[in-house]
Amino acid sequence: MNVILSETQYNLLIFLYILIVLSFTIYIVRSEKTNVFKLLSILIVWLIPVFGMLIFLALLIFDKYYRRTQNNKIV
Repeated sequence: MNVILSETQYNLLIFLYILIVLSFTIYIVRSEKTNVFKLLSILIVWLIPVFGMLIFLALLIFDKYYRRTQNNKIV
């Protein structure tokens, strides 16, 4: 599966992603809940993208390693 994005599309995707996370953060901060719940909610909203990016990075590294080992294999 090869998904090729141009640099402009990639930058737009990152910008929209950050915009969505910031809007969730602002919504949580403005809500009338306790401070502990706000802190926990903001932590969850910001950690999910970080873990998603780490998983994506791990898949990219695995894909490069897997392709390199497949290309060196004698068939």
